[in-house]
Order: sequence, then C-alpha cells, then structure tokens
Amino acid sequence: MIRASILRQISLFAVLAATSAFAQSGGAPTRISPTEIDAHLRFLSSDLLEGRAPATRGGRLAEEYIASQLKAFGVQPGVGDSSYFQRVPIDVVKADPNTINVTASGKANAKLRFTNDVVVWPGSATEASSAHGELVFVGYGASAPEYKWDDFKGADVRGKVLLVLVNDPPAPPSEPNLFGGKAMTYYGRWTYKYEEAERRGAAGMLIVHTTERAGYPWHVVVNSNSTEHRLLPRDHPPASGHPLPAPIGVRGWITDSAATALLAQAGLNMVQLRKQAESRDFRPVSTGIIIDASMKNSVSRLSANNVVGVVRGNDPKLRNQYVLYSAHWDHFGIGPVVNGDSIYNGAVDNGSGVASVLTIAHAAATGPKPRRSQLFVFVTAEESGLLG
Repeated sequence: MIRASILRQISLFAVLAATSAFAQSGGAPTRISPTEIDAHLRFLSSDLLEGRAPATRGGRLAEEYIASQLKAFGVQPGVGDSSYFQRVPIDVVKADPNTINVTASGKANAKLRFTNDVVVWPGSATEASSAHGELVFVGYGASAPEYKWDDFKGADVRGKVLLVLVNDPPAPPSEPNLFGGKAMTYYGRWTYKYEEAERRGAAGMLIVHTTERAGYPWHVVVNSNSTEHRLLPRDHPPASGHPLPAPIGVRGWITDSAATALLAQAGLNMVQLRKQAESRDFRPVSTGIIIDASMKNSVSRLSANNVVGVVRGNDPKLRNQYVLYSAHWDHFGIGPVVNGDSIYNGAVDNGSGVASVLTIAHAAATGPKPRRSQLFVFVTAEESGLLG
C-alpha cells in the first residue's frame, strides 16, 4: 500500500520541478495531479510487473508502459526521430561460489572465507577471473581536483590489488562542505572506486566495509554481490566515443575485522591508516601482502532499453539547450522470499521517480511551451551499477 505521506512528498517534488521548468516560459504549468502520480505508481509497482528487472517480462512491460504514456501525452520520441527506445546491451556474469578462492601471502598468511570475510566477483564478463598482486592501501581512492584531493599522489598501482575505504573522506569542522559534507558525492560510491581502479590499471580492488560508513550491514553486501552481476560489454563502443579502460580482474568487499587482522600481520594498524586517510597529505601504503583471488564464471548477454522523450522548446536560439529530467525504471525483479512475497516491487526505488517524471512530462507536453527543450530519460539497469 502506498502511504499518503509518501504520495504527498512525491507530488510536492513534481510540483516544484514542473514549476521550475515552466518558469522560463512565463506561464503556469499544467496542474500536477497526485491522482495521476498515484495511478502511475500503482501500476509500475504492481505484482504484474514482477519487480521490473531489466530484460524480463516485467521489465519490458515497464518500458512499453512508459513509452506509451509519453506518446499519449504528446511527448516526441527522443532517440532519433522515431523511437523512444535506446538499446542498452548488458553482459551477465555469475561466479561459481565453489570455485572462489581468496588467499593472502607475503607479510600475511590467510585464507579469506567467501561471504564471511570477503565477497568477490568478476570484474568483466569472462569465463575465468583472477587478480594477483600486492595489497596497497589507497585511503578513500579519490582523485578529486575540485576538492584539491588526491589519494594516489602519482603512485604506480598497475597490477596491484587496492584496499580502499567506503564512502567519501569525512568533512572536518574547518571544511564542513568537503565532499558534500554529510551528503555522499560520486567519489564515495563503490562504482567510482572500481572505475578509478580500472583507469589506473589495478589488478583488483577490495572495499573495507563498516556499517557506519557504508550505511548498511554486511549481509546487504553479501546478498547484493554473491549472485549474478551485470556489466556493460567491453566490445560495445560507449556513447561517449571514448574507449573504456581494461577491466580489473576482481572486484569485492572485505569486512573491517578481516582487513584489520590482515594488516596487523604486516605490522600495520587499521585505525591509524584510517586516520591518515582523512588528510590531504595521505599517500598510498604498500603492505607487503600478496593477494590471490580467482573464480570461474558463467556468462550471457541480454539487452534492455532506456526510454527517452523530448518536448521541443519554442525559442530558436535556446531550443538546442535542454532541461533534463531522469529516473531509473528498473528494480530487483523476483528474488528470495521475504514475508511470503518474492516480488521486489520497487515502489519508492524508483517507481516514485518514474511516476513523478511521467507527470512532469505530461505537464510539459500540454502546458505553455518552454523556451528550452525538455528531455525525459527513464534509464535501465541502475540497480546493476548505473549501466543505463
């Protein structure tokens, strides 16, 4: 059941967004109707759509519903001149848990237990994945010129397995807005950290988990990452035209206790390292620990769609500028039974966002025409790592 308080909050967001968009035209927007938002949200989060996982029956229903609504509103296709659908190829890779092996040697000796100490998965869609290299602690793994922050300091980490802290560096009282203050920036997301490791030619990466800094307990990491993973194909040219760097062999998380014990064998103190990482003066720390991780995988390919619509602006000089509205339509589909229900409906995450953006699109198509164009993008595979 969709609570009235949540619906009011969603409606308020949509009203504010639409008002902002139409302020440039000098006219009032078409009324934002909570009833319309509620109708979209109830359909998108119904059991009929089976949790809206990409490339499933429910996911395809969500795509078609969004496109049909845009067409009914009078929103024009946003992919070329005739299509609402932007195809997104997705590689699906699943490690065989019976083949996963993670060990430490050199200045530390340990066999790290899958799901107890570490969760690891393939960094690319290959039938076998591995990472072998010295463990190097790189703080928060952030290279952020706008904050005058660089955790790497020119260190060559090619072929290394990087150990990195979750989230952004904390903002001190003297810089309350450093890395967004209490808000998380993209530098704090695990997706950025793995991407940065790829750009620097690392062999693998382990993110140190703490519930306080991650915002969720270890079992969430285990449940989210011990099944299949979805990746953008490396043989599919990215829309930017820039080639992707070579993937790291293995991605993963490690518990704070396992990381602390491992470093202690090498004479390093995790508490001290974490404190050092809070400073701009931090430099990478070579641990002398050698990490070996390997696994065998099954691989397949599927595709889903971003759904894109556009309302053209009426100012000849400004219509090539765009105001962008976006929400991801996908959720987790069907999974383990929770309280007798195996469908993960995704009403708030992010059926609510899709319902809001659809309602704004309706207002844009039927209200006073803005000077700038408005682009409505409903992306897929956000839950798989922001792939769409």
